[in-house]
Amino acid sequence: MKIAVVQVQVRPGHRSSTLQAVLAAIDLAAEAEPAPELIVLPAFGDVPHLLGGSSLPGERIEGPTVAACSFHARAWGVWLAFGFAERGTEKPWSTSVLLDVDGDVRGTSRQVKFGAAGRARFAAGEAYATFATPLGRIALLPGEDVFDESAWKAVSEEGAALIVSTCCLPREARSPIADPEAARRRLCGLAAESKIACATADVATAEGTRPDCAGFTTIIDAAGKVVASVHGRQTELLSARIAIATPTGAG
Repeated sequence: MKIAVVQVQVRPGHRSSTLQAVLAAIDLAAEAEPAPELIVLPAFGDVPHLLGGSSLPGERIEGPTVAACSFHARAWGVWLAFGFAERGTEKPWSTSVLLDVDGDVRGTSRQVKFGAAGRARFAAGEAYATFATPLGRIALLPGEDVFDESAWKAVSEEGAALIVSTCCLPREARSPIADPEAARRRLCGLAAESKIACATADVATAEGTRPDCAGFTTIIDAAGKVVASVHGRQTELLSARIAIATPTGAG
């Protein structure tokens, strides 16, 4: 599979400019030769704004963020994964969305595990999800869920061949990315043990900004090897070809 993973530097609270940056990143990734089959984006939009301390309701799945991303997925004929703040009853969810080449929603997963900032701002999901696609069975483990060994075990038992994590990971006390190199080693170990490839796409913010997101964007193959990784807070596109199991008749 040819996969593109995008880290996006955002300014929390600037929803329109963030969305435009994300859409431009989709276009840039899709223009590559050969074109990617799957593009993975961070948890953007209101997610960084909420983690920075604001109070926002989030959007519905049928809202403008999903609609805009769907248009670009359909225009380029690519699968697309991204995260956004989904409107809930009391608090929003941090939700990962998987779109197919027609721009249709093929799966969603609400983040289950959070750090202290996230628990204060988001409602927790209840389960880990995998989805059969022509590319292979894809699991969505947004944010901190991707560091949870029990989550990897659950999606492995469901036959996941690729784990995708749409992230907004603030640096805070006891954060799983407080030591980025240790975090990468942990994911490499989980990938090697489970024989599942993994891609994380994170947002980045300028130093001194709340939330403090330094960016944790990486592609790891099913042998537990880092194929590509971002080191810094800039917007950056990673691209790689990774081998994953593709079940017959998926779709």
